[in-house]
Amino acid sequence: MLFRSEVKRRQCSLFPPQSSVGVYTFSGQTNVSLNTDVFWDHPVIRAVRGVMVAHASWPVGAPYFIHINLMPGGAGVAPHSDSDPSIIAPNSDIVAVSMMNTDTDVALLDIVDDVTKRREATFRLRHGDVYIMKGGMQESTKRHGIRHRCTKGTKRISFTGRLLAA
Repeated sequence: MLFRSEVKRRQCSLFPPQSSVGVYTFSGQTNVSLNTDVFWDHPVIRAVRGVMVAHASWPVGAPYFIHINLMPGGAGVAPHSDSDPSIIAPNSDIVAVSMMNTDTDVALLDIVDDVTKRREATFRLRHGDVYIMKGGMQESTKRHGIRHRCTKGTKRISFTGRLLAA
């Protein structure tokens, strides 16, 4: 089983078959990398990849990877930055596809200033929404996070595409 329901949050990464990178480590934790030969062309992943490539300002054919988060119940993610130049191309777009198990569920994406700690914007994410964090945001003082939700019975899956560093 890929995700276990008793765990608050599960995550894994998918790298393109030709990539020499196979592990994504952040905040002191190393994530599970799935067998890319099997999962990279799975119909769901292929559809998500199509959405990402259509919306990102990535060079044509540039290698990217997908980080997958399953957040059951009311789980969220604290404000953070995805700026790791050893694996993520600096100043590149980050594209995310949000999926939920109900059409009425909403996840709140907050943009927080790291200096003032003030929330600068909040976006309501619903099932099927695509959001793009433009290049440079990760290197600025802006952080993004998903608020913990009070809707305990719903689950959210986030597929986040990041351009691989050269």
